Amino acid sequence: MIEQRTKVEEGVVIEYNGKYWGTVYEDGKCHEDGWVKLEKAGIHDPRFLTKPEHATYNGSYDIKELRKGRLLAIKRTIQITDELE
Repeated sequence: MIEQRTKVEEGVVIEYNGKYWGTVYEDGKCHEDGWVKLEKAGIHDPRFLTKPEHATYNGSYDIKELRKGRLLAIKRTIQITDELE
């Protein structure tokens, strides 16, 4: 028997020169954000992220870098297939 499930994520991503804003490094104690491949991009709620710099806090070193980007609507679909015996 095969069971399939689908997960859909919708929102906006921040894009700049073919790269997307997301987590570059994370080890449980700290993390670093930067430009990554689409698969690793953070998907944000467009109600709260109306400008790229809204993805961080006031005074962050990332604001200058985020202002280079633009917001793009995105829909990511993940299909999970379980083969049950």
